[in-house]
Parts: sequence; structure tokens; C-alpha cells
Amino acid sequence: MRDALRSLVADPKPEEPQGLGAVVRDRAGVKWVTHDSTPIHQRWINTDDFSERYRTWANIDVVEILSAGWSE
Repeated sequence: MRDALRSLVADPKPEEPQGLGAVVRDRAGVKWVTHDSTPIHQRWINTDDFSERYRTWANIDVVEILSAGWSE
């Protein structure tokens, strides 16, 4: 119950960084890095478990942007 209440008052999710190699941290402390981009969306990969398949931004509970990545 406590976790559910915390999620209601948590900070809003930041905007998705668009730079190549951007790094973010989710609520569980897992770091995610942009792996590839498609015309539709960026794909993110779990840096703690490379066997986990890609996720989209909408499917990661991001709380912190560690690096916005590289862009021209």
C-alpha cells in the first residue's frame, strides 16, 4: 500500500532524452541506455541484464536522466 501511495505523489516522468547513448535510471535503480532508434521510437536496453529485450520509453518507470546522450 505504501508503494502505491508513493507512486501517486512521485515526480512526473521526465521527457525522453533524444541523444545517442542516453542513460536513465528507473525507480528500481536499473540503468537503461538507448540502443537504437527507429523512425517511430527509440529503443532502450537494460544495462544490468543484457538478456532482457528492448523496451520503449513508455514501458520504463524513469525517475532520473543520467546523460542526455550525444547529438549534433
